[in-house]
Amino acid sequence: MKKLIAILVVFALFASTAFAADVYFGAWGRADFTPIRIVAPDVGDSVTTTATEVNWGILQGWGTPAFGFQFTLDGGEIGFTGKIKVAGNSVGGDEGAWTWWKPADIFQLTVGWARWEVLRGAGAAESFNNYAGYMGAGYGFGEENIFARFDTGANGDAIGAIIQLTPIENLYVGAAIRTPVGGVGETEDVFKYSQYAFGYNIPGIGLARAGYFGDREESIQAAFALKAVDGVSVDLGFTYKMADSVKDGADNNMVIALVADIGITDMIKVWFGATANLGKEVADKAAGDITFGLNPTFSLDFGTIGLGAYFTLGLAEKSDVLLGFDLYLSKNVGGGEFKAGVGMGMVSHDGGGSDITFAIPIEITYSIW
Repeated sequence: MKKLIAILVVFALFASTAFAADVYFGAWGRADFTPIRIVAPDVGDSVTTTATEVNWGILQGWGTPAFGFQFTLDGGEIGFTGKIKVAGNSVGGDEGAWTWWKPADIFQLTVGWARWEVLRGAGAAESFNNYAGYMGAGYGFGEENIFARFDTGANGDAIGAIIQLTPIENLYVGAAIRTPVGGVGETEDVFKYSQYAFGYNIPGIGLARAGYFGDREESIQAAFALKAVDGVSVDLGFTYKMADSVKDGADNNMVIALVADIGITDMIKVWFGATANLGKEVADKAAGDITFGLNPTFSLDFGTIGLGAYFTLGLAEKSDVLLGFDLYLSKNVGGGEFKAGVGMGMVSHDGGGSDITFAIPIEITYSIW
């Protein structure tokens, strides 16, 4: 009887909420099964492994897929969004839980673990570049390297508030005020390590933006996304880091990044990316590097074939050369995408010898809204 009463109470609460607010559900996630991955170092024995993972997770050293689920309760001026994510051997509210107040179209205050993506840079190729970059070249393109998103700490390293202003059409002004995980911090430090940016979408031309991101080594960023040509998008960004850890150019205090998507025909499209980390050798700090990537895709009746090539060249007098290649077939279906292929990465050491990795990943991405 007690269980029945509890179920009825929960149902009543949900029903009253549903009638009082708009309720939205959605889900996005990705899982990779890699039946074979071979790592052949220049020194030591080769190792063959089998993994269940997500492609970007291999770069952080953790396995398991990334499964996400999101729901929103919108009451009009005030609402709530919660995200549940399973990744890195954990289940929790990773990547978002926030409430907002929006008294007018031009203003919104969001509090919690939140992100605002409106100014973020264009992304990497939707290929197997991370498998090529596991031991070689293939990652580090676009996104925050071009222009960072507003983020109060959705990965759990902070919490805070995002102020969103859209005073006129196509103008975006925002600030992400980041406080420590406990919610309380010295005011001077809080504002120093927070984020402030604005952008204007010039109709028919492109999106210009500039900002300061204190949490990202006290960086100043400027970027422009060209959208004036049909079938062509180019996003170029510049970052200058001012933190003490990169003082005098140590450890790459400047970044220039570019991502381009070019539609040659309805069937053939080309993604191109380049990232230059610029600095100089100071003690144990690196001198920087330049990475290039090219990913043409061919859309056919049975799916899309993609081929990627990636190169990283160090700027020091003696540095390794990193190479990466991938070949894959992807198919968009109801609810998401299926993809399978191969990825290979190689590090050619300056002193001779090479480390090589080879993988055969199979990937399922679901996107249901």
